[in-house]
Amino acid sequence: MPRRPRILLADDDELLLKALRIRLERLNVEVVTATDGYTSLAQATEHKPDLLILDVNMPAGDGDH
Repeated sequence: MPRRPRILLADDDELLLKALRIRLERLNVEVVTATDGYTSLAQATEHKPDLLILDVNMPAGDGDH
């Protein structure tokens, strides 16, 4: 059986993450979330998502520093 598609959602707005996660999981998508840049990188390395949806301006590791 093939695995479900996996998406990494990264945003510092936790309510938005929750809403998007609920919508995507209803479409039978596995969702991994992160609330800062460093966690996003760690989650991407660990879970190897098929798609990344990233907030551009997040705390800790947004590429601005």
